Amino acid sequence: MAALPISALRYRSSVLQNQTIAPGAFELEMTRGGFLYRPGDEIVIHGRSQPEDRTYSVVSGENDPTIKLLIRIIPEGITSPLLALLKPKDTVEFTGPTGSFQLREPDRPLWFIATGTGIAPLLSFLRTHPNMRPTVLHGVRTGEELYYRDEVEQRSAAYYPCLSREGEHPQRVTDALKELAPPADADIYLCGGQPMINSVRTILLEKNIASDRIITEPYFFW
Repeated sequence: MAALPISALRYRSSVLQNQTIAPGAFELEMTRGGFLYRPGDEIVIHGRSQPEDRTYSVVSGENDPTIKLLIRIIPEGITSPLLALLKPKDTVEFTGPTGSFQLREPDRPLWFIATGTGIAPLLSFLRTHPNMRPTVLHGVRTGEELYYRDEVEQRSAAYYPCLSREGEHPQRVTDALKELAPPADADIYLCGGQPMINSVRTILLEKNIASDRIITEPYFFW
């Protein structure tokens, strides 16, 4: 879990909607109240005790009236199956904002490489800066896990869905990236499991992308 900044506060919110968006994944929408955040920020959802606290990226835009989260259900987990059962008017407590994956320069060329629910911060970027046109590589197992594909694809300069377990030519984001040439002046955001981040970072450095242009956010699933 990311360390909480000194300014992080604890909030109590009410569930507005809990909507399945794909098998095993849902979007949780909550009241925002006076909570302030930047695109890319996270919140810590509090469970029944501290070991059940979990961190999720906000998918809402910076000025949106509600807070939305993309959550994948971990069947053997504790917290996500309970969150999946929440109904409108149920109460959620969270602390935030936290994290260090904020957007640097919205006008700079941007590449976003994600696996699974790691696509979540990009939605906050896009919903805050509607003129942004990123290049996106999204790696998942099957097409039904390409969360928010319609919204992301139509707002991207280029969109590469990378399916590792489906289609005639399964591929991962690392396979697709090897065939592409990110511009040297782009900021490149990586969000997903640590093994993916390590592999993609190595490829980018081999393509002479400066290390300070690579911004990372590892996701942990438990």
